[in-house]
Amino acid sequence: MELFTALNPATPLDVVVVGMNKELRESDWTVKDIPKNLDKLRASLQVMHKEVLDMNAMRAAKATKATEKYEQCNVSEGDYVLWSRVDERYHPKLLVTWTDPYRVKEVGEFSVFLEHLVTHALREAHISRVKLYAEDSFEVTEEILEHVSEQGIMLKVKSIAGHKFVPDVKDFMLEVLWE
Repeated sequence: MELFTALNPATPLDVVVVGMNKELRESDWTVKDIPKNLDKLRASLQVMHKEVLDMNAMRAAKATKATEKYEQCNVSEGDYVLWSRVDERYHPKLLVTWTDPYRVKEVGEFSVFLEHLVTHALREAHISRVKLYAEDSFEVTEEILEHVSEQGIMLKVKSIAGHKFVPDVKDFMLEVLWE
């Protein structure tokens, strides 16, 4: 302690607890023994750090092995996919609804970015929530766009732009901007 902090040792006996086995070892920190004790300390720290690095490497290898059993993403950029969403408002269970053909804009390791065909809104989805609908050579017709527009598009209010009172119905009318 005195060497690094210029403070007196914390205990009067200069005792150091070593490892988990609670083995006690006395260290002599006289000037002539400092290099020898520092070498021992460095060696001890290297052994400890090697154990930690080995445990981290084993943990990473185990995680890699666990992810190998999952299916690889079978879509590529430009493909058309269906996206499954859980609508908890109508179904309290994890019942999914496969909606809309979306165009894949970008494929990551575990997720894809999807573009809605009508609104062109981008959304990120996990690859487990995506199912291939058609290859990128698929031709999007007016009939398909009409079908997509009739499905329940989930809209979010961006802001309320204005309001006014309508005397005929005795109620307010709001001007809403959608995301």
